Amino acid sequence: MVSAALGGKVVSQVVEGDKNFALQVSFPYDFRREPEKISNIPIVLPTGGIIPLSRVAHIHYDTGASFIYRENHKRYIPIKFSVTSKDLGGTVHRVQKEAEKVKLPEGYYLEWSGQFNEMKEAFRRFYISIPLAIFLILTLLYIFYGNMRNVILTAVAPVCAVFGGLISLLLTDQPLSISAVVGFISVIGISMFNTCIWITHYIEVYRETKDRDKAALQSVQDKFRPVLMGGLIASLGLLPASVSQGVGSQVQKPLAIVIVGGMLIGTVIILLVMPFLFRFVRVEK
Repeated sequence: MVSAALGGKVVSQVVEGDKNFALQVSFPYDFRREPEKISNIPIVLPTGGIIPLSRVAHIHYDTGASFIYRENHKRYIPIKFSVTSKDLGGTVHRVQKEAEKVKLPEGYYLEWSGQFNEMKEAFRRFYISIPLAIFLILTLLYIFYGNMRNVILTAVAPVCAVFGGLISLLLTDQPLSISAVVGFISVIGISMFNTCIWITHYIEVYRETKDRDKAALQSVQDKFRPVLMGGLIASLGLLPASVSQGVGSQVQKPLAIVIVGGMLIGTVIILLVMPFLFRFVRVEK
């Protein structure tokens, strides 16, 4: 009765030619605006009697939700806010600490969702996929080289690239986001590929010369320029994206910064270190 009196109720359909209209009835507007008149809405009893609404309900003005949301057959109240800073995870963690100080009524609980929840799910997938990918890469390298020493030497370049990416994030005050993680995956793959080619070339030259010093010198002369150009092209190509400030830059900027810093700093380090590591490369006879 209250629903029909205040919100209206469809009681029939009006047909005009090919058109259909719902016929809705409700109490006059005054009965839906003033609490005194709402309290006088008649309620028909099962026995046939009529009583005013004020006999079974207390009508008064109060603040509340304009709409009741439900999910999984439960009511919920959405509280939305936007994060203006670059660090989504850090901002939400600070909000969570403040929210812990709020004493919720019995039966209430907090559930965090939105982009923060999606970020956690993405990191959870990375925790599985990245170690698995690294394990498969190292396994293939071990099958290719036949020994673990060369595999470890090949992994030196990705470590340098990751170090360069972390330095670039710290210098630009960027948080570790999903985009940045994708950038780290990219620099790890490129740097490991370059080092694998470099070590393979050293092994081939050493088998011909049987002299480590000559093989190291020849490898540096043959592969120094390609490795340097590969690192410069990867870093300079994404340099505009790493310094952009336009719409959408908050998504692509961390990725570009990691690749620029990782390939630039990592390439310089590996070019300086790799010639000294050649003496530790194991050559199978």
